[in-house]
Amino acid sequence: MRQTATSSNVQIVAPDEGNYLGMTFSRDGNYIYFVKGEKGATVRNLFQVPVLGGTPRKLIDDVDSPISFSRDGKRFAFVRNSTSDSMLIIVNADGSGEQKLLTYKQPDLIFQGEWSPDDKVIAAATRKITGGFRNEMVAVQLSDGSEKVIGSQKWLAIAGLGWLANGSGLVLSAMDQSPGARQLQIWQLSYPEGKAKRITNDLNNYGGVSVSADSGSLVTVQADSVSNLWVAPEGDVSRGRQITSGSGRYNQISLTPDGRLLYISDASGTADLWVMDADGKNQRQLTSDAGVNVFPAASPDGRYVVFDSNRGANPATYNLWRIGFDGSNPRQLTQGEGEYFPACSPDGKWVLYTPLSSGGKPSLWKIPIDGGDPIQINDRISVRPAISPDGKWVACHWSGGQPGSSSKLAIIPFEGGEPSKLLAVPLAQYRWSADGKAILYLDDKEGVSNIWSQPLEGGAPKQLTKFTADQIFSFDWSRDGKTMACSRGVVTTDVVLIKDTGREAKE
Repeated sequence: MRQTATSSNVQIVAPDEGNYLGMTFSRDGNYIYFVKGEKGATVRNLFQVPVLGGTPRKLIDDVDSPISFSRDGKRFAFVRNSTSDSMLIIVNADGSGEQKLLTYKQPDLIFQGEWSPDDKVIAAATRKITGGFRNEMVAVQLSDGSEKVIGSQKWLAIAGLGWLANGSGLVLSAMDQSPGARQLQIWQLSYPEGKAKRITNDLNNYGGVSVSADSGSLVTVQADSVSNLWVAPEGDVSRGRQITSGSGRYNQISLTPDGRLLYISDASGTADLWVMDADGKNQRQLTSDAGVNVFPAASPDGRYVVFDSNRGANPATYNLWRIGFDGSNPRQLTQGEGEYFPACSPDGKWVLYTPLSSGGKPSLWKIPIDGGDPIQINDRISVRPAISPDGKWVACHWSGGQPGSSSKLAIIPFEGGEPSKLLAVPLAQYRWSADGKAILYLDDKEGVSNIWSQPLEGGAPKQLTKFTADQIFSFDWSRDGKTMACSRGVVTTDVVLIKDTGREAKE
């Protein structure tokens, strides 16, 4: 904790490898409430700790958002998600008396709720799939749980919110739907009219918002990332070399059949697809002036690049598109409410993906790479497919569909069916080994990323790279197993104080 008047810092909770989600002061300023999940756990819990430090006390299990207190501090609101529902819940300050105020059916989600100064509504950040993909701010009446959308502004993402003290509006950390938008910025949203006004306008990301009691200032987390591309023969870091330089952002690497690097970069001002030689030369932009383009996948036969793009009629909807390796002949493959994480089959005939739609849970589907009707592979919650080198198996992020069940890496048949194996490995990113006998995955230890290999036949995982600093944002391994490529760098975060926004709003 930092005292703003003196800039002095006090550690109030000992560091560990858990993950934290949101911190909230009690109304009297005596306690801090925080949401924490243990490393590897899928369920987070709410804790309370004295503002000057002490032993944290667990209040509630299974909390998926920061909490927000009522004006008198006797109740608070939070979000709880299950595999079937997303719920806005209010509860007494001691954790008793849970009451469901609003419930969405998955895949619609409630991200966070903020109690209004007049105790009449809770403003909530939401994601809707029903009726078309969009993020919205809604006002939920505490009297009856009814909801109303605040204004007509639609958002690509909402990462935090807080009320102005007089209830005239909200401050948001959000990304709008303007073409090419990629950064979370700070916005003011009037209430109840819903008129949006930008407060920040730069190339940084701003995640989370906390507004002072008089609305004279706010704090947010300013984040920036710098990454470069590395290539290493057989993953041998001692022989690895950095092939790009500068303050760029390179991510989502996919090695092409001829050994080039396919990746996304914002060098053009928005997220676009690029390709370069394995030595860093001949960088060439494949997409331009057509929305945000992400998740590139090279077809093994060298014909196409498949990717996600919001270049269609609705900038909030990402569909699968296909272009030639020279960027020519763009063709839309899917027409749904949102399709993500394309993976090309080894024979070059199919594209696997996960749709987000109002008609069902996120699961695996496939579509012919030359166009045609989509075919469902399974009906379980499963995302981010990776296809084995022989085309017989699919690795995916899998949930059994039971409340409280943890996600694992599943190995399922390409044609569908139950998993043949479930692996408890980190799920940030994974690939098949060249021989199809192991899963390669990213793991962070003390802030340093490395690539590990988990044999499918069992046994201890093996560390393949031995980097001693920085994070790996994405990686790929060539089909012959001879080349590893990765995007490595650092993420810098700073808590920044922005003053007088509330006073400016009143003027």
